[in-house]
Amino acid sequence: LIIRDTTTIEHLLMRIANAFVHIPETQLEHMGRLADFHKNHENFAEAGNCYLLMAKLHEKRRSETETHTSGLVDRTEIIAQIESCYSLACDMLDKARLYEKCNEAYKCLLPLYEQQKKYRELAECYAHLNKVFEALAQSEEKNDRRLGSYYRIGFYGKKFGEKHMFEYIYKKPLVTRLVEVVNDMRCLYSKLINQDVQVTQDSSDIDTESWGDDKSVLQITFVEPYFGTQSQNHHSNSSSTGTGTGTQHHHTSHIPDDSKSHHSHSQNGQQQQQQQQQQQ
Repeated sequence: LIIRDTTTIEHLLMRIANAFVHIPETQLEHMGRLADFHKNHENFAEAGNCYLLMAKLHEKRRSETETHTSGLVDRTEIIAQIESCYSLACDMLDKARLYEKCNEAYKCLLPLYEQQKKYRELAECYAHLNKVFEALAQSEEKNDRRLGSYYRIGFYGKKFGEKHMFEYIYKKPLVTRLVEVVNDMRCLYSKLINQDVQVTQDSSDIDTESWGDDKSVLQITFVEPYFGTQSQNHHSNSSSTGTGTGTQHHHTSHIPDDSKSHHSHSQNGQQQQQQQQQQQ
């Protein structure tokens, strides 16, 4: 029986890519694997961010090659790779309904096409942008954009290994009920550690000092993204929804950028909870 914990796979791919930061070609290869993994699992926002990062890495390589008089073919190839990454990012961000970020990606892609007089590609880009802004206008008018469901999952018990006493935020597709997440996580980790796992939906602090080595508990609560005062209005109709009970915190799935501090110590998590409750 093969047990697939997709979040662990995502984290592993990200760690591998970061391990080769000193070898750009290898880092890009593993970043591409992560992007493909996200795309295949319909994690379009995460895939889009992967492609954006890959485009930035290619741009860095391009700037380095411009200091040399030779290698014209290589620079041309790098430009093509930059264009490809931005184009893929635009497609993924549109599918993720992140229309504003899709527009920002196009602001990087369009000048490349203009410099090379790729008018056919420019026409296709502007046609796509027209659809993107139409979708954005409709979502603003209807106030119905929902990007996912988010759950804070804490791991308590030495059988969880390095996850013990850490919390992770999991992004689930659109409206995913709490009961589904509880059942899936209990089943998955009971098999992974070969023992029954308890689940609590209480957001209170968990004291493990008196526990035996065999006790394993998952703490699962529904959370909502918190954007802060400056971006609250900008994202007012882009928040996630979900059903079920629980306190509210913050998160996303494994992507290689702003949202990828994937774990926090449980004490820090409780501090974040208190801060968000005060904000609300």
